[in-house]
Amino acid sequence: MSVAAGRSKGGSGGDLSLSSGSSDTKVGGSLRVTGGAGDLSGGNVVVSGGFGRAVNGGSVSIASGQSAVSTSGDVIVATPKGGTAGASGLLAISTGDSATKSSGSVQISTGDAYAFSAGSVSVLAGSGLLPGAAVDLEAGASTSF
Repeated sequence: MSVAAGRSKGGSGGDLSLSSGSSDTKVGGSLRVTGGAGDLSGGNVVVSGGFGRAVNGGSVSIASGQSAVSTSGDVIVATPKGGTAGASGLLAISTGDSATKSSGSVQISTGDAYAFSAGSVSVLAGSGLLPGAAVDLEAGASTSF
């Protein structure tokens, strides 16, 4: 199945919006995007911003919902545990290379708290039967003279 917005030669391309239903009294509907199951491998889910020929490429934003009176929603990025004969998947966060300008930065931060403690940032390596789990932080080298 393919769903697409209109193409434009002179102006902006059409927008495409997928949303679930809202509720005035109960819980709003969920929206799920899932790759198909397969006998060999499951299908992929790819979300990417658009290509920009003259200026910037499109951004990808993932955000949880805000609450008027309680806690905002969680954003969870995870790979599930591996099967009986495999490892769990790789989780990679990186920016691309740049030939003429600075490469992008990676920022991990918590928000400020005005009435309670601010959130913590934890980097943990898992436990295992064999030794070898490590947490490595390394600054990049400079090639300028």
